[in-house]
Amino acid sequence: MSIEEPFDDPKYRGFQKYFNSYTIRGRSNWAKLWLSVYAGGFVLYKVIK
Repeated sequence: MSIEEPFDDPKYRGFQKYFNSYTIRGRSNWAKLWLSVYAGGFVLYKVIK
């Protein structure tokens, strides 16, 4: 069994295909999204202040 199996479930399309809690890739995409939102908010705060 490989670490990341292809995620070809036809019921997941668009946003759900890339951001889900069923695959390693989906969970890592959520983590990357929230880290970038946090970093962007921090940079915006520093620029405005």
